[in-house]
Amino acid sequence: MRPIADCLFTIVVAFEMTTGALWDFLKIEYARVISAHLGYPHYMGDILGIPRIPCALALLAPRFPRLRSGPMLERFSSMRERQHHKF
Repeated sequence: MRPIADCLFTIVVAFEMTTGALWDFLKIEYARVISAHLGYPHYMGDILGIPRIPCALALLAPRFPRLRSGPMLERFSSMRERQHHKF
């Protein structure tokens, strides 16, 4: 059961990282509004979006558990940082 949950969780996080990067690169209105509300400059989406693609690829790379720990940490620290700015 644990390998299945790990696989599903990894796929969900990699998908979220990829779509977040695409939203940042394509300047989707929702992403721009949220970034402006948090006080980020308009170019911050490009800066934050660039490392998301390699992180998503690293998450999907099979049999590299140490390689996968960095992107997971980056994703959750980024989420925690945005929650901190929200409140």
